[in-house]
Amino acid sequence: MMSHSYQPSPFINAAAVEAWDAWFRWRDHGQLRDVSIDATWQRIAVYLAAAETDSAGAWTQQILGAMSHWQLMLDERLLSTLGTGRGAVIDDPAAVLNAAAFVSAGDSTEVEFHFDTLREVAGLAVRCLDNAAILLPAASLSQDVYIGLIGVADALALLATPFDSAAGRAFAAEMARALAEGCLAANIQLAAQRGAQSVCDGALLDLLHRRAMPATLLALANQHGLRYRKLTAITAHPRLALFANNVADALDPMPQRATKSNARSEVSHTPVSASIEAQVELRGALQPWIDASIKYPIWVPHLPDPSSISRYRRLAATHDLGELCWRVGATR
Repeated sequence: MMSHSYQPSPFINAAAVEAWDAWFRWRDHGQLRDVSIDATWQRIAVYLAAAETDSAGAWTQQILGAMSHWQLMLDERLLSTLGTGRGAVIDDPAAVLNAAAFVSAGDSTEVEFHFDTLREVAGLAVRCLDNAAILLPAASLSQDVYIGLIGVADALALLATPFDSAAGRAFAAEMARALAEGCLAANIQLAAQRGAQSVCDGALLDLLHRRAMPATLLALANQHGLRYRKLTAITAHPRLALFANNVADALDPMPQRATKSNARSEVSHTPVSASIEAQVELRGALQPWIDASIKYPIWVPHLPDPSSISRYRRLAATHDLGELCWRVGATR
């Protein structure tokens, strides 16, 4: 279990406060129950930790720590209902990790990305979704859960790495590999503790080999099986991105908005104008470590002409991406 201390959650964006108040703050018959964002985190963490047979208090602190650092954002439906007494049927449970929250200043003035922490929080996300499936009265375990990323463009900006560069794609691919590794480790651990739902057959072992997963995890997967067959998916979560102090959604480029300062590192960043090719190439760099095809809409200021669309689709096909579709608008 990772050592992740809880501390009060700083809102650094007014739109994020409004998103929390509108979508995730608990009100009961007109009475305000979540008096602060920390009450929201406490409500969710205590509920999820109740599924643990050992060290429920420690698990509560782990979940609180990841959420209060804005690293872990659970499914929108879970955020709004867990611990409220309102039932929820979650047939495709999801969570996202906010990549921007894993960037911090090191001992020098240089910023760094904490891949080990991302792996740990990815595993915690899998466990949280498994706990929710156990606790929700109408829920049933599916063969898949969906763990993804938001804030990738923010993380690259904080690291002074261009979104549309080879270095940016390589860095984002490392994020995806860390995500896949952390999810796999928790998947195996849950299979050993709570029962496997899927064997790790030859096709899956071949995939894990291609993803360069550690040999120790491959051996454990072969021994214990897996709790879930698929774990990772990158798709749009606009409400969660807005709630997480208004970071860029999923693998989108930075939205066209006013320059903002990050309270943790005081690194200011400005909007990035990314071409369609850059967006497709970044998705292609992450796709090898993502179970579901990355196919949510590409962000464009206006629709490309038909001849260009054919070219972009061919580029997407070279990366085994899903069918391209478009989200039109100059701003988010």
